[in-house]
Amino acid sequence: MADVPSDHKEQIIAQLLDISYDISGRITRLAGENENYLVKTKKGTRYVLKLADEDTTAGMVEIEHLAVERLIDDGLGTQFNIRLPRVIETRTGEVQACLMTRDRKEIRGRLLEFVNGTAWCEQLPSNTNRRVRLGHLGKIIAQINLAMAHIIHPATQRTHSWDLAKADQHRADISSINNSGQRQILEWIFHLYAAIAKPLFASLPHSLIHGDIN
Repeated sequence: MADVPSDHKEQIIAQLLDISYDISGRITRLAGENENYLVKTKKGTRYVLKLADEDTTAGMVEIEHLAVERLIDDGLGTQFNIRLPRVIETRTGEVQACLMTRDRKEIRGRLLEFVNGTAWCEQLPSNTNRRVRLGHLGKIIAQINLAMAHIIHPATQRTHSWDLAKADQHRADISSINNSGQRQILEWIFHLYAAIAKPLFASLPHSLIHGDIN
């Protein structure tokens, strides 16, 4: 809905929330490249509505839902004292809500529990506890990835701009960097990537991971 005026967009979102969830409240766009909205009801309950763009397939939505449920089933939240945002199902028990607008545009979105807190990088201490905190984070990442390795879904067989196994897709973009010293460093890094890392990918195990742990 990037090309829809913001006031009209909020009306559409409000309609989606009312029809699919019987929820109404103040709608606020959240920061970031994805189209996410904070929904706050009159009683103060908060949710996050994640709208799906045209590139977000039904399979990708299913994977995200399966991942959270798998982590909860494996006790990750209890083990590390972290909260995971579960999906709020629609009135009909669906993971994703859909709405067809008057101009025949389909709007898809998921309503999630709001998890209050601070980004991990903003809490990172500058003293000797940093190594302890980093070690704890490493354990969380490892357990999350071990749990997600059990998720088998055809939609996982895809690539994207952040795929480390295809990082060289961005090598041509080095020319857009003005600083010659930085360009040389990046060329060196990509050279090592092509010579050392890339030839090994085919022989390494592959699985679903969490690529944005912060």
